[in-house]
Amino acid sequence: MMTETNRTAVQKFQIEHGLEAADGFSFELPSGLKVRVVAEDDPFLDEPYQEGTKISSFASGEAGAPATLFGDRWQVHQNDPDCIWPSNFHAHNGVHAETLDCYSGNIYNPRTRKFKRKYRPKQLAAVLAQLPDRVKPKSN
Repeated sequence: MMTETNRTAVQKFQIEHGLEAADGFSFELPSGLKVRVVAEDDPFLDEPYQEGTKISSFASGEAGAPATLFGDRWQVHQNDPDCIWPSNFHAHNGVHAETLDCYSGNIYNPRTRKFKRKYRPKQLAAVLAQLPDRVKPKSN
């Protein structure tokens, strides 16, 4: 029986999340230790995978210019640490303290998690059209 490595766990993660590319991966081991991998030849990837490890991917800030609309500058990060709220596909406003749910268009205050405003469907589509394809979830 072959032991699963961190590399094979990352490959499974990419398939499950429909990711074609990422600038790196973060591992949170069951012990609480966090490991950030940014190179394909990182020796950590060849170590045995520890059951219960949490994996997330990220795109660097250099992945593309932020999406802009009406003075807002939205930056999307693949599976960033707060990916469970408001959704696993969201953006952070670089101008105001706001978080955009990229599925619904709802915009929230990230500290209070209270609804602030909403983009209409055409406005949301305009923001999403500016994002690099590799940070958009695959459509079914």
